[in-house]
Amino acid sequence: MITDVFLKPDFLEPGFCRRLRAAMDSGVREPAAIAGSTITERPQVRRAIGIEIAADLLVELEVRIECLRPELEAAFAGPLGEREGTGLLRYEPGGFYRRHRDRGEVSGWPNASRRAVTIVVFLNDDFSGGALRVCPSDDTPIEVSPIAGQLVAFRADAPHEALPVSAGHRDVAVDWFYDPNPE
Repeated sequence: MITDVFLKPDFLEPGFCRRLRAAMDSGVREPAAIAGSTITERPQVRRAIGIEIAADLLVELEVRIECLRPELEAAFAGPLGEREGTGLLRYEPGGFYRRHRDRGEVSGWPNASRRAVTIVVFLNDDFSGGALRVCPSDDTPIEVSPIAGQLVAFRADAPHEALPVSAGHRDVAVDWFYDPNPE
């Protein structure tokens, strides 16, 4: 059965989420950008911070995502190609990402056209707001409330948005599986 939104509630255990968040607290921060003809900051569209952490901890997270490949291929009814690579994002109070698609023809990021499945992993849930809204079809949007450790996957061409954070901060890991047969 093909799914619109795949949920893995206990993908990461609480201790690993805490380790990732602690690494984010001391990681290298920069405003999250948006790819277009160039890669730029656009705070009216996206207000988030990208954070780089130690490579060994990031690799541990990437191995866990890779181990989920068979379940994702079953859920989305087909093989998945390579992954783009995991990024960590923090949405502070007022942070959001307006409705967008992760797959498309983007001159500033050519691999965006290869994205097949989007992965979002919530690292915490001790904040207000910040739900993930996915619109896989013309039907009612699917709103996913953040649960620490939960992985959410959906087709990269599905419109989606990160709703504004009203208090605290929302930490997530994101990644993309590529189409195995790019055109």
